[in-house]
Amino acid sequence: MLTGLPISDFHKRAGRTETEYDVRLFGLTMSRSALYERIERRVDEQIKSGLVEEVRGLLEKGYDPELSSLRGLGYKQIAGYLAGQYDLQTAVDLLKRDTRRFAKRQFTWFRADPRIYWVDVERRSPSETADEVAGLLRAKA
Repeated sequence: MLTGLPISDFHKRAGRTETEYDVRLFGLTMSRSALYERIERRVDEQIKSGLVEEVRGLLEKGYDPELSSLRGLGYKQIAGYLAGQYDLQTAVDLLKRDTRRFAKRQFTWFRADPRIYWVDVERRSPSETADEVAGLLRAKA
């Protein structure tokens, strides 16, 4: 971090361009509309499961809302609500929006990696997805 150079520069200088391991990368994907629907449900479930109370408890214990751990998705928006910056519905809407944006950035980042084999999970059960990944691993062995 102090050098300002990425770790890949040090690997190149040391002659390391590839890993010694046979790495296989899999990414799970689905349509954007299905992903956004899941995000909406997940946020609603977090609220029902006590996210507001969790954040309130942390703030009451004296944790500073500017801590990096309290600036993350969910904590930041609920801390804003608890500070009176906006109402609960606005906090929930902001959390959903910010989570959608985060998911989009993640997908953009990982999509650029040509090593990733993408598996569409939208119409599959977890066991069907696992079976496909296992089959791909066996085929490439």
